[in-house]
Amino acid sequence: MAPLQGTDTSEFLKSIVTEFNVDVKNLDYRMSFPKIIEYFSPTQFTGITNLAFDCFREPRSLLAMVHPNAPTLQSLRMLDIWTDCFQAMLYNDNKPVVYPCLKSMYLRFTAECFDQTDHSVVHFPMLNNLTLLSNNLVYSKALFNNTGSLEHLKLALEPGILAEVNPHKVFSQKQFGNLQSLIFNIDLRGQTVNVTGFINPILGLPQALRRLEFSGRVSEDNFLSTLMAHPHSVYAKIQELTLGSVELDISETISILQKMPYLTKFVLSVKNLQPELNGTTDANVAVDYIKRNFNPINRYIAKLNITNSHYTDIPKYDAMFVALLIVGCPRLGYASVRRFSNNRFTLALLDLADTEAFAAYKHQIDLVIRNHTIVI
Repeated sequence: MAPLQGTDTSEFLKSIVTEFNVDVKNLDYRMSFPKIIEYFSPTQFTGITNLAFDCFREPRSLLAMVHPNAPTLQSLRMLDIWTDCFQAMLYNDNKPVVYPCLKSMYLRFTAECFDQTDHSVVHFPMLNNLTLLSNNLVYSKALFNNTGSLEHLKLALEPGILAEVNPHKVFSQKQFGNLQSLIFNIDLRGQTVNVTGFINPILGLPQALRRLEFSGRVSEDNFLSTLMAHPHSVYAKIQELTLGSVELDISETISILQKMPYLTKFVLSVKNLQPELNGTTDANVAVDYIKRNFNPINRYIAKLNITNSHYTDIPKYDAMFVALLIVGCPRLGYASVRRFSNNRFTLALLDLADTEAFAAYKHQIDLVIRNHTIVI
């Protein structure tokens, strides 16, 4: 059955709801007022596997649906809810509630949630995918007290969390040993906050990271150097990296590609400068330097997404940047820039392909140009 959409509190809808005796597995409730859910009997819908709520402020109404389905829930999405709703999920009449099948949870709160109480009970033993976003300070140890099942984590980093939460006491090998995807959604709200102090303990854990992403703006001058100070083992298996707001030069990019030897996709910003390598901007000298010193830079990188191209002369800088990487990256076959720079970027690559410095790489440059017109 298709998800049931709660959109009206009329008598007509009430009559429909009270007649439901079907085997509903998916319930999607999106509404600003919780009254409609009072028409549901707690025993009317049991065995639900996928449950979504939007804009809830009253725990009693929501929990009438959540608690009876705790044994079967596999996916739970709660948007714009108040803190009490989440706290009440964890206990029923002071008895802990366990969600043994819940694998995916997406939470966004509208009010402050800050709970560092030690939870001896593992409420979400099978939690595999957790997204925790908010417009306010949100944090609860119960979300991270799992048995190592968590593989995908998207976490909002805001000034309150960065200032109050001690990551050394929260993140441990037990819970994060199998983490494969880690996304930090950074919103500093114009404040100067130590982001790396929070992130480093997480990256320092032995883990199986395949994807690492930093979205939002990072203002720390030492962010990149601190990030790269971790040993190679931390990044040995990463295949996708996003550093959207950290502007890199060609040397820094090469260092990252070497430190992450299995990287296949890289989303980055580049500095608004003519690429300079080993003290020169001369293309022939730079190409020769790459050929002599890197064999190769990276064997697996296939896609580059440059996110910060400007209206000025930078498309030709972007083209040189990509062309130099092609020399040391034999599988690089796709590169994108911001839409307004697309045509000039392609033309600049065409010009480079006809130069002496890049003549040996014309076929690979042509491949990048062809793929540039395809959405990948």
